[in-house]
Amino acid sequence: MHKLNLEQLKFIDTYLKNSGIEYVDVRIEMTDHVASAIEDMEGDFLDCFKEYMLQHKKELLKSKYNFMCAARKKGFKYLGKTMVSPLFTIIFLLLSISLAVVIKYEGPRQAIDIFMIVYSLIVITIFIHFFYNYGIAKIKYSVSDRLLTSAVAILYWIVMVLHPERIIKNEIVLSVYYAFIFYFLIAVYYTFIKLINKYKLQYK
Repeated sequence: MHKLNLEQLKFIDTYLKNSGIEYVDVRIEMTDHVASAIEDMEGDFLDCFKEYMLQHKKELLKSKYNFMCAARKKGFKYLGKTMVSPLFTIIFLLLSISLAVVIKYEGPRQAIDIFMIVYSLIVITIFIHFFYNYGIAKIKYSVSDRLLTSAVAILYWIVMVLHPERIIKNEIVLSVYYAFIFYFLIAVYYTFIKLINKYKLQYK
């Protein structure tokens, strides 16, 4: 069979959605998997699809976790590429320099206050966007789910529980630490938006 067209891919995606696969990115991984299998079969699309599902539907749905892992792996790969990109390298350097200047001229206490305000605003913005997709738009993404919740949970323990600024006395190291937290949060949010836009366009 020739390569499946957009309408046929959307048909598979809708079928999987109706079968209980809620996460958009997981359905996309599954759809690609099913499409590749059907393209290797001979005959009409619907006949091949029915034949494939009769033989593999139970196995396919049971392997949902594997597709979730594949989707998350892609998400964290995107995050890694974002963090080492030239743009985000420049952002990290500018943040480090700016925070070093604040610490030098205003003192560590003032820098901590500014850091906590900006950190809180970024986290609130991320969660508003996250809950909008889940609560209002009713769009679920396995990658963004794990990416955001894992990143925010890790940073919560580092920033709010461990308080590294109590241990770090060197002003340069302190400015790099603050800059990295901002840089990481911005990279996570940027990746989150990029992935959502990518998935929205996939079968539009």
